[in-house]
Amino acid sequence: MNTKTTLLVIAIVFLAGLVLFFWHTNARVDKELILAEAEAKRIEAALEDATRETKEKELALEQVKAETQSSLEGSARAIRKLEEENAEARERAAAIEADKLELETRIHDLIAGQTDPVPQPLDESIAEGIQLYPDRDLSGAVIQANDQGALLFQVMVEEITGRRVLGIQNDQLQAECSDQVARLQAVIREHEERELAMGKAYKYQDEVIEALKEENLQLKDWGRNLEDQVALYKKRHSWPWLDKAEKLLALYGIYKIGEGVLK
Repeated sequence: MNTKTTLLVIAIVFLAGLVLFFWHTNARVDKELILAEAEAKRIEAALEDATRETKEKELALEQVKAETQSSLEGSARAIRKLEEENAEARERAAAIEADKLELETRIHDLIAGQTDPVPQPLDESIAEGIQLYPDRDLSGAVIQANDQGALLFQVMVEEITGRRVLGIQNDQLQAECSDQVARLQAVIREHEERELAMGKAYKYQDEVIEALKEENLQLKDWGRNLEDQVALYKKRHSWPWLDKAEKLLALYGIYKIGEGVLK
């Protein structure tokens, strides 16, 4: 084997190795592209699911917001009404308490002798005493008394009348207090419903935020995958003459081999 033949063989081997390298490089890039495209499809499917989930959460949030707004407005109206009723009830209770205190003072002064009833005929005092016991037939009652006896009887009638009125006032105060307690409990319930409604809205809002985060992550993955694909395409086509070079080198090698054989 002469020197020329040896150089020809070396050139052919080199060219064949170069062609094999180019082919192997392109094949590896093509395989990576196939994997990247498959991953892109998977990410796109996940992104579609995440987007659909986000839209569903957003629709649910809008509905909950509308329900919450309606609940808040209704609660606000109910609370305002209850507060007005409570204010009126407090005014009534304050008036009853003032009357009760005034009557207690009157009875105390009457018993202590610091004041006397308005003088009136004994017959009128007896008539008032009979009215204290409407279920009894005391129409024929007759009392004979001197001035002190008449005063005693009148004091007794006024004290009994006053104490009965005090009892009625106490019942009224208790009823007003019970009503106020009921209204306060209603206000508390309205506030609790407001808090529940707002809590529900916040919960759905958090779910929407989490869904948007997941969608964002999928978008980032999708973007990174596209960048990888672009890089692979650039790598695959960075030398547009690569495929032509493979063919030309192969033809050149075949030509040289034929030329060597003919010689």
